[in-house]
This record gives sequence, C-alpha cells and structure tokens, in this order.
Amino acid sequence: MINAVQLTVSQFLDEVSLDIPSSFKFINYRLLTDDEGMLSEKEESIKPTLMGTLVDYLTRLVICKDLTAFDLIKSNQKRLVQQVKREFRDVTIEKLTREQIELVTRLCLFEHVFRGNKYIDPQKESIEIDHKTLVHIKTMLYRSKNFFDRVGYPKLLAYKCSITTPLNEKPYVEVYGDGDYLLSNALVDFKVSKREPSRDYIRQLLVYYNGLIERDLNKKKVRKDNITALMIFNPRLDMFYKIDLENIDQSDILKVYQNLNLKLIEIREKKKRENKKKKVNQKRRDISTQENAKFLRDPFLRLEDGIHRVSREDYKRFYGEKLTSFSRPGQIILIKKEGYYMFFLEDDSKHYLLRGGHIINISHSLNYYYDNLSLYAERVKKIFSPYYEALKKIAKEVKGIGGDGKLHGAIINIDDLNHIYVEPSTGALKYYYAIDTKSRTVYSSLSGLLSDSATEYISLTGTTHSKILKKFLSRKRGLLKQSEPIKLLNTPKDINNLIVENKPNYEKPVSEKGYNSEMYYKSRIMSQVQYLFEQKVVRFWRDGVVENKYPITVRNSKKLNN
Repeated sequence: MINAVQLTVSQFLDEVSLDIPSSFKFINYRLLTDDEGMLSEKEESIKPTLMGTLVDYLTRLVICKDLTAFDLIKSNQKRLVQQVKREFRDVTIEKLTREQIELVTRLCLFEHVFRGNKYIDPQKESIEIDHKTLVHIKTMLYRSKNFFDRVGYPKLLAYKCSITTPLNEKPYVEVYGDGDYLLSNALVDFKVSKREPSRDYIRQLLVYYNGLIERDLNKKKVRKDNITALMIFNPRLDMFYKIDLENIDQSDILKVYQNLNLKLIEIREKKKRENKKKKVNQKRRDISTQENAKFLRDPFLRLEDGIHRVSREDYKRFYGEKLTSFSRPGQIILIKKEGYYMFFLEDDSKHYLLRGGHIINISHSLNYYYDNLSLYAERVKKIFSPYYEALKKIAKEVKGIGGDGKLHGAIINIDDLNHIYVEPSTGALKYYYAIDTKSRTVYSSLSGLLSDSATEYISLTGTTHSKILKKFLSRKRGLLKQSEPIKLLNTPKDINNLIVENKPNYEKPVSEKGYNSEMYYKSRIMSQVQYLFEQKVVRFWRDGVVENKYPITVRNSKKLNN
C-alpha cells in the first residue's frame, strides 16, 4: 500500500534505534514459588521459542480461564479450537494431561508458523511432550499463578497497541502489536528465556505502553493514567522485572513519547522519498517500455531522416496484421523525414510507391519525394483533419452505445454487417446493412436499422441490437451534441448533429444493388489518409498538394490512377 507503512512492534524496533533515558531500568524480584531454580531448556522436548508461546496460551486457558484464546485462528483448524474449548472447560494445573498439552501445542505451532506467513497442518506434525517437559510446563504454570496471586489478575488478555502518524498525512505510519496481559495498574509481558531481560525489552514495553488504545481500555474499565508499572515475568527463572513509572520523571516519559514520534516521522519521510523514487523510476520504466513497444511495432523508429534500404521482414513487422500478403520481388526503400514515412519498391531499377502489398506508378525521383514529404503530409492532414475528427467522434459514440466503432476509411462499423457511411462533402449519413459490397439495405435512421430483426448480427461476444438501440435512444441527443459543429472536407458548411432521428415516421428500407463505386472509392481514399493520421505513412500522392492547389476534391474519376 503506497499510502501506508505498517510495522509490527518487533519490526519497528529492528528498523530504528529508539533512544530511552537511563532512568528506565528494571528492578528484579525473585518469587521463590518453589526450590527448582532455573528450568533448563536442554531438558525439554520442544523448542524454546515454541515453549514461550505454549506457556502463554496455557496460562490464558488454565489460569485465566480464557476459552477464547484461539478464536483468532479462522482457518480449517476450527475443529481443534473447538476441542480445546471442550477439554479445558474445567481443567486445573494438577489435572492437566500430556494429551491436552499436545493438543494446545499443535495450535501454538500452527499460530507460531502462521505469523511467519507460512502454513502447516498441525495434525500431521510430530509432537512429543516427554515427562521432563510435562513437569517443566506444570511448574511454570504454578509459577505464573503465584505471580498473578501476588500482583493481581489481568483485566485484558492479548491487548492491542497502535501508534500512528496523522492519518491525513500520506503516507501514514502505524506500529502495531499484541501485548500479553494488562492488569488494572500494570502492563505485563511473559518471556520464557534463560536470559535476563535486556534494554530491548524495556523499549518493547514502552512502545506497548504508548500505544495503548483508549477504547479497548474503557471496555474493561481500565485507565491508562492508572498504569503505574511495566513488567516482564519469566516463569522459567521464577522472576519478574519491574519499572515503576511513578518513580520516573514525567519529562523522561514525555521524551520517550517524542522520540517514538520522531522515529515514525523519519520512517514516513523515508517512505516518501522511496515513493517519489519509485514514481520516477516507474516513469522512466514506462517511457522505456513505451519506447521499446514503439520500436517493436516500428523497426524504423530510430532511423535518421533519409532514404534507406530496409528489409522485407521489418516492412512486414511495421504493418503487422494489416499487411495480409506481400510477395513481390525487389528491394524495399524507406523515405523518412520529420517522423513521416513513404515506402517504395525498387525492381529492375524502377521505383514504385508501396501501398501495403500494392504498387503504384510514380513520376518523380526518390529525392523529390524526400524533399517534399513533410510538407505534403502536413498539408494533407490540414485538409482532412476536420473530416477525420468527425469520423473519430462518430466512431467513439458508436462504441459508447455498445457498437463496434471500428473506423475504416469513411465507414464506421456498428458490427460486421451493419455500418454507417459518412459522405465527405455533405456530412450525409448512410445507415446500411450489407453482407458484401455488391448490395446493401439502406435505412433512413439508425433506430430503423437497429429495430429490424433482419439486420441482427449473431455474435457470441457482441452486444445485441436491442441493447445498442436502448442506449442510443436514452441519450435524447443522437450520437453527438447539437452544439458541436463539425467542418467537413472541402465544404464551408457546418452540421450541428451527425446522427439524428430526422424522420420519426417509419420509412421502408431501400435496397441498393451493385457495387457502389462512388461510396467505396471515397472510403478507399480516406483509408489511405487514415494511415497518415495513425501511422504517419503517406500512401498516395497528388502533386497539387505540393503546389498548394486547394482544395482537393474527393471524387470518383477514371482519370485517377488509384
């Protein structure tokens, strides 16, 4: 999470060097519950780290009578948790059996491993509680009971602590943890180690103390002001270690609080720097990825301006799936200037303009095209931009109501069989259904086309006509806003709406037979222009553009070679 840094108390203390005044020191107390002295870890059949967790949970279950001790385990170990509740309902230290201890040990092992983000099946683990271990466990429980008899029993078990920077300052930092026992006047942590407590134990207790959550204390009618002691109890040594807060100057207690918050702020500022660095690195990676992606799509991206001989493989990679076939022999030549491309084929010392897989005769030298390429491209774009923008807007709106929205030339797909043709010179729209280019059924309105069951295109993934129509009609404005004037190619006229229901009354569809050479010719020309806008490739040439003879007239004429 980029806006939060969450650390356990142990992680926090491992990461920072928390300064605490020298006035915070333990006073040692020996309980003398028995004459056994220190209980040796080497004589026990389970690991010391697991023994600490086990004694803690057995203390809760047997001494504190807390049958909910394992309720936080929400996994498939529920059956074991329920078994613990049944077997420990009336158990005492004297009656505690080896089998009961092994049952609790299995859940402690699961919980201990789970804290390390791992998983085991506790029922399949080999657990052995030998006689010496059983004796040690019971001895430590007797010592725990004697400790609570002396200092008081807990008001809150497994209490929570949390210290945070202000949540509205991002990223915020939280240090959280679970303490062992909270008495009415003391905070107690159990340690089952053969070593006496270090200064790190004091730091841990101070974090727990400063992180006490008031609402949790209020539920048990405990006040933080009444907490006057911080304690470590070690049943292995039968000793407890106490810090009397009443004997420590308030300025030292405040200093600990301030030092804690300074460390949180340091972590927050470090995280800010890391986030900023990540964003910069991510931006660099994104730029690099985008550049690499462009290069993968466009192998000519890094070529300098000029006339280049390029490979057929790179030419095919540039067009990708759009180049359905290309088998003509000869050398491919690329003219590149100011980001614009023209491709030519050289065959037997003769040059042809390449339009995908097709060749077109040319009447000038390659140097002529190089000299005029960028000028030509910019002028063609200026002529066609208003019309192209109109096409894109309609395509976007068609897609917005659930249609395909694919633009090819002057035609926009609603789906594979239903289309909208936009006449370049007038803006007139033709809504039609066609299974091929030799015939089509033309409708007077988009709703008429979509309402006719005969035009429905059956697709496993496409949207049905009824859904498209419903979304279209719900707009109450056609496909473009009335206030959006669109300048069309080669006309001074503006149209205020591109797809409207001008004639609400039903009109019978008109059947058109034969190839519509006018419509498809204009769309074909616009397809070539589309390559200029989308891939910066010039695929047709008119000398009149270079000579600045405006406007270009899009018409169907046999005099034009293409």
